[in-house]
Amino acid sequence: MEATTTNVAPAATIETFVRRMIDQDLKGVVGLYGPNAVWEVHVPSWDGTTSDPDEMLDLHQGYFGRLDFRVVDYDIIAENDLVGLRWDLEWIDRDDGAPCASFQSHFFQVRDNQIRRHWMYCAGVRAYAEQPLPAH
Repeated sequence: MEATTTNVAPAATIETFVRRMIDQDLKGVVGLYGPNAVWEVHVPSWDGTTSDPDEMLDLHQGYFGRLDFRVVDYDIIAENDLVGLRWDLEWIDRDDGAPCASFQSHFFQVRDNQIRRHWMYCAGVRAYAEQPLPAH
């Protein structure tokens, strides 16, 4: 996995976000959000916003708490307090065991080492029914 990171302060917060996702420390991920932070999600069949930490944890568990979750590749780009994250994810479906992949874009506003706003864009998930994903 390679990462490109620029603009140390806000980017470091999102680098921590990625590391905690890799470790599946989803409570730690939600701990990165500041008071009254807003998470705006754009996913097929579900668009919405929340500022509730309990709901954020539930959504993070639903989206990212996966069997054999892996961050395959990612890039972080930051300017001032705005940070972009592009990442490729893989996991195994808990119901049918199919390998899955998702390609997502996230944008953050980070102040004082806390996420204040998070926009998540996911076009969907690809499930590979016949061939497992190649090992990385």
